Amino acid sequence: MSDSDIRVIPTDVADRVLARAGELEVRRGDAVPVSRLRESAAAAGIAPDVFEAALAEVVAEQRVASRRVPWWVRLGMVGVTDRRAAMIYYWFFAVMLLLSPALIPLIPARSGGARLVLPLLFAGWAFGSLWSTARVIRWLDRHGWDALP
Repeated sequence: MSDSDIRVIPTDVADRVLARAGELEVRRGDAVPVSRLRESAAAAGIAPDVFEAALAEVVAEQRVASRRVPWWVRLGMVGVTDRRAAMIYYWFFAVMLLLSPALIPLIPARSGGARLVLPLLFAGWAFGSLWSTARVIRWLDRHGWDALP
């Protein structure tokens, strides 16, 4: 059967033909002008408002996909779903940092150097956690909390 014998094809087949033609066209070059896409859509009988809506959706998806979340942000947000939860962790680490000197009297005097080393290690952990949490919150405030999966 030749293409001249075909007068009408089902919509799903037409969609596949247009999608495949678009794929082949894109392979010819590295970019396609939006004006050319508009012309192709109009020639295919796609209403201009429908094309613009589809274009806006794809552009929005590309923006979200292009916002790659750095590994240190993902690591800092393990188990955290939103800004409120992140702030709870932030203030928890702040309190732990402030409480670190209170550990000194709790460690027996006979433990020697550990009496100062353990509170310093605890303070270092609390400070590092506080700093990294603040940095992650700042990154997500700038780039959007919706960037997290």
